[in-house]
Amino acid sequence: MPARRSDRHATPLEHPVGPRLRAALAATGRLIGRDSFPQTLVAAAADIQHPIATGRRIVVCSPSEGSGASTVGMGLTLGVHTLRDDLVATIDLAESPGGPRGDDDRPALTPATALGALAVNEPATRDDFRRTMRLQPHDDVVIMRKPPGEADLNGAAVHALVAGCTRHCGVTVVVTPPGLEDARTVEALASAHAAVVVTDRHANKEGVARSFVSLLRHLHPNLPFVEVMNEPARLRRRERRELGRDACALRHAPTLSHGQPTSFASLRERETAEILTLTARAMRLSRAGRIAVEGGSA
Repeated sequence: MPARRSDRHATPLEHPVGPRLRAALAATGRLIGRDSFPQTLVAAAADIQHPIATGRRIVVCSPSEGSGASTVGMGLTLGVHTLRDDLVATIDLAESPGGPRGDDDRPALTPATALGALAVNEPATRDDFRRTMRLQPHDDVVIMRKPPGEADLNGAAVHALVAGCTRHCGVTVVVTPPGLEDARTVEALASAHAAVVVTDRHANKEGVARSFVSLLRHLHPNLPFVEVMNEPARLRRRERRELGRDACALRHAPTLSHGQPTSFASLRERETAEILTLTARAMRLSRAGRIAVEGGSA
């Protein structure tokens, strides 16, 4: 049985290409074509599978509604889940118009219900966590989305929920409400290892994007982040220099918008490449990011 690449056992493997990586690259290769398969995807996949010492927390934030933060969050979840043999949690604190989807046997999880389950069951192991989150034995993804009408969590509740997921998940993706003033966003960013900023740098939204990035850098000077344009866009050299961070473009995939696990087989070639590249950048930044905690750093 192949060794699991886990955040609990972060040691270099003799064979870095595991079964999930081979399967994902094979599927993507069929979509793109073997002769034209870009080597950048291989490098991106290796970045995603790189060992991590502790559970990583990646926050997805944006300056305004409708920028696609939830879609980007699901893209990160897909990229990590596909290429890492590990648990992944996605906490979407921004209100979802359609609400979470579940079924009669397993009602959909929301941030509030997940927090309540963690408080009652206090899972000590990953198996306990799986049962608490109502996961099937083969499930590796926990998705929590806030439905319309559910009360907002306060900062302390967000801290407890993120911490509870981080103890058992290799990567926790947190999608925050728009802006930087909300208590949920403040708490999520305070405990993040890295952030993905989803902005719109077109037409009259250019100033809003610049102001948001500048304020984020001022409030969290040590937080590494990557900026994502919600449409394909080329930044001028001067703009890249002003950003001082990575920037890339992600064309939104409708199949990611409904907030359910999917696969690269349902995405177009460019979407697959952009998601893998973005996920690799976010994972690389999260490994380098360090946050202040009591008595030391994490």
